[in-house]
Amino acid sequence: MTPQRLALGFRPRGCRRVRILGVKPNLEDYAPEDRAAILEADRILYPTHYYAQALADAGKRVFPSARDYYYLADKIRQNTLFALLGLPRPRTRIFFGRQTEEVGRHFSPPFVAKLPRGWGEGRGVFLIRDENDWREYLKLTRTALVQEYLALERDLRVVIVAGRLLAAYWRVRPPGDFRTNLRRGGGLESDGVSEEGVAFALDTAHRARFDDVGLDVVFHEGRWLVIEANMHYGRAGLKALGLSWSDFFDDLIEQGLV
Repeated sequence: MTPQRLALGFRPRGCRRVRILGVKPNLEDYAPEDRAAILEADRILYPTHYYAQALADAGKRVFPSARDYYYLADKIRQNTLFALLGLPRPRTRIFFGRQTEEVGRHFSPPFVAKLPRGWGEGRGVFLIRDENDWREYLKLTRTALVQEYLALERDLRVVIVAGRLLAAYWRVRPPGDFRTNLRRGGGLESDGVSEEGVAFALDTAHRARFDDVGLDVVFHEGRWLVIEANMHYGRAGLKALGLSWSDFFDDLIEQGLV
């Protein structure tokens, strides 16, 4: 019989084979039996950013890995990793401080500017059409992440857990917006999902060594590009497709993959 796994974070809520302890600021804050369970466990699921690296350094197997947490919601780190791996992506540059004055040397409007850390579900992503848009964006950040604007109607969201494909679906841009996020009114289509796009996303996750990720990829000018890696991806798309993340994860546990 497959033993029950131990988790700290609430990401696997609803999984039958996971016992969630929650995240406490001090190890001593856990009840004695829970603290003993943490110390005796050979693996910890969803340790959160707070505990991931420390648990790994203490010799525990953690899922997802501390690497996932390192890149979580950090577009600068992701962009650097994608560049080092030679993964195709939209033309992207980072500008620090006064370097933002040089954006015109590299990009002409319209272009996309993103808040480099945090946010999600389309928040913190802006279409820069003119100088005023740029000034308003710079009121929010001293570090600018700028990407070329791709005038596309849809992107492909591919959800991959432990190297296994959970779901792939098109996210369609709603009228009047350049973003495709479902929470911002984007549409969802599951027909005609590109096998090449899914294969590209699976290869990207493998090369980047992401354990649990929703990758956004697009097809542009004859090739696939990776836009972003989402470690805390929403599950609205999965629900719309009738898929259960919890059941899928329980199956991975039974197979010994996590």
